[in-house]
Amino acid sequence: MDDDLERQFEESVKRLNKLSATSAVTLELLDTLSDDDIAYAVFSSLENGRLAKNITSTVEYSEQLPPGPRMVYTAQLVDIDVPNGGFVQLFWNQDSRIVELAIGAFELMGAPKTAQLVSRALARFREEQELHARQRATGSLQGFSDTYSLSKLGEFDVEYWEHVDHHRDLIVRYIRAHPEEFVTET
Repeated sequence: MDDDLERQFEESVKRLNKLSATSAVTLELLDTLSDDDIAYAVFSSLENGRLAKNITSTVEYSEQLPPGPRMVYTAQLVDIDVPNGGFVQLFWNQDSRIVELAIGAFELMGAPKTAQLVSRALARFREEQELHARQRATGSLQGFSDTYSLSKLGEFDVEYWEHVDHHRDLIVRYIRAHPEEFVTET
């Protein structure tokens, strides 16, 4: 890796580490964050709030959030898993009720095609629920890996990846238009 690229990578890691520690959100903070950072900072604040309250269930926590923060939180949970490991990873890591909430989030943010796609993936997951339960019951990384070849969820991955940047833009636009919904500290 050349020196400039290595320096950029190190700066990105430091920036993300700092953002992941975000717990208090003020209007001033939201004003200073770039579009690249604002959604991650808000998500981190929400996630850190869940952890601070010792709530282990992302579903329980999401259901307590007002619509705007719930939209960001659940859409980001999906946007973290699907681009990284597809819908198989999403349903391995998240309760399907989070996915149900995320469908509403995508509708709220103005991404109806994504809401429909995620709804179709959820329907496929429900058709394959026994398969996923058997693989999960192995309690192994191999069980997780094997799910990719056994499940048909992968057919939705590429279509989802085509929309990820659009979701981030919509989330940023929503946060910028409704900053008061995300303020946790004045």
